[in-house]
Amino acid sequence: WLFVDTKKASLAVGTPNDGLQAHDVIATVPAMIDSAVANGKNVVAAVNADFFNMFGDGSPSGLCVKDGSVIANADSKRAFIGIKKDGSPVLTTLEEEPELLPQLQQAAAGLEMILKDGHLYEWGPLEPFAFTRHPRTAAGLCEDGTAVFLVVDGRIPDYSNGASLVDMALLMQSFGVKRAVNLDGGGSSVCYTKENDEFVLHNNPADLVRPLDKIIREEFNCILVTTNQSK
Repeated sequence: WLFVDTKKASLAVGTPNDGLQAHDVIATVPAMIDSAVANGKNVVAAVNADFFNMFGDGSPSGLCVKDGSVIANADSKRAFIGIKKDGSPVLTTLEEEPELLPQLQQAAAGLEMILKDGHLYEWGPLEPFAFTRHPRTAAGLCEDGTAVFLVVDGRIPDYSNGASLVDMALLMQSFGVKRAVNLDGGGSSVCYTKENDEFVLHNNPADLVRPLDKIIREEFNCILVTTNQSK
């Protein structure tokens, strides 16, 4: 897991080539980190973000706002985590707060909101998916604005079978998270932090069929943790 004090660090959306193209382009999270760093962002950590069209044009499933520009799905009702132009973090839906769209500086969506006001929230319509253990990634916000990112490995029987959405919600709840959204999981789930000027992978990505080596999947976007501190 990652705990991010959003008063000292911020969140940014990573994309292939650090660009604004919303389809026909995907990249691994390390490649997205490299592109962001090359463009001057001081990245200190990253996790994967939205579900995307894996077998088509690679486009994201929900809202994506990057550097103040809406690049995908302005009409999406899916939950997202983001940063407003005033620097404050937010985790909500445009259905709940439609007035937020022009205020967003960064936003990456997931699918279900799994915690709301500190209580377990959605997953009924997706019950089989929700209650099956898989590799998972989730993002949450505490009442004080701390952002929490949780990545759980799975599909490796002698190591971890993964987590259900209920498991993820309960873990987030135990960390004091008030709102949380389920991000893309499965073979997409990755967590990197910067250590001694290198980015270290902290989990064991596992697709449906896992070879001996880790598979780093190409994806549409990720969530970067950035600081204003000098490199």
